[in-house]
Amino acid sequence: MAQNDIDITITRETGSVSKAGFGVPLIIGTSAANAYETFTDLASVGEVWGTSTEAYKIANAIFSQSPAPNKIAMVGINYTSGTDPVTDLTDELNTLLNNGNDEFYFITCEEQGTSEITELSSWAGANGRLYFVSTSDNAVLTGLESDRTVVLVHSNAATEYPAEAWIGRCAPEDPGSITWKFKQLSGITIPGFTSSEIESMHSNGGNTYVRKLGYNQTSEGQATDGTYIDIVRSEDFIKARLEENLGQLLYTSPKVPYDNRGIGQVVATIEGVLKRAVGQGIIATDDDGNGIYTVTAPDRNEISTVDIGNRLLPDVEFTFVLAGAIHEIEITGVIQL
Repeated sequence: MAQNDIDITITRETGSVSKAGFGVPLIIGTSAANAYETFTDLASVGEVWGTSTEAYKIANAIFSQSPAPNKIAMVGINYTSGTDPVTDLTDELNTLLNNGNDEFYFITCEEQGTSEITELSSWAGANGRLYFVSTSDNAVLTGLESDRTVVLVHSNAATEYPAEAWIGRCAPEDPGSITWKFKQLSGITIPGFTSSEIESMHSNGGNTYVRKLGYNQTSEGQATDGTYIDIVRSEDFIKARLEENLGQLLYTSPKVPYDNRGIGQVVATIEGVLKRAVGQGIIATDDDGNGIYTVTAPDRNEISTVDIGNRLLPDVEFTFVLAGAIHEIEITGVIQL
């Protein structure tokens, strides 16, 4: 018997977290074994972590943005105590999930060495989270190709925490409603990289902070495999809401009948999630403002008696056109005399 009642597969044809959790960053501190806790302001962080710790400074970078998250999550481990300290980080993350402390989507960590980045990148990829890294070393990007790892390269990475500030600025926004490029970050300076250095970062899946046309702004908005952050987050959001809404349909109804009425309820529930995605800017609209998506399901008389006997509704499918975002503009003009 299947362990999951709802099996959702989304294929991204371009190159689960709670609703509230999509805006919650998790900071992993390594100076002390502090229990998992959520905080709604910086002063409360200082009371638990102290104001001189790296974890506090990361929290400050997040809370200093406008808008800023309503809350953040933090957990601490004594990083020097383990026999294999790198896996201590992911062991702690697994413990959080096993204990139900899973209301976070973004991950950042005090330790940002190559081995830590590799370990946490792998964990984020396997567990549906987004992992952000600040580094001054462009070489970190070599071979790090993941749609769930985001690297911001900055000459003052160790003191300004630009990737963490980036989380703080964008996490409060609904998935799909923004692009992560062009965002101004409070407290972050321009690192002054050359054009060739920036081009190298971008071609390797990195991001940095630049000044263009008088505006300080984040570049690219991409994960290390080149996928745009808003695409990954939008996909995760739709999958999570489908699981949540279809689960509510199954668990709160006396029963969903195995006839065309019940199949229609399933289709309507999926359409409800996709309509919301249209409103958030995830799904593109046509010239009349209608979302470009389809949902299909078989009639009961098209389903095998085996599936009906097993109470399995097969072949429910949906497609949609991703709205995306405009990042560059090409203009051709003609001047006539």
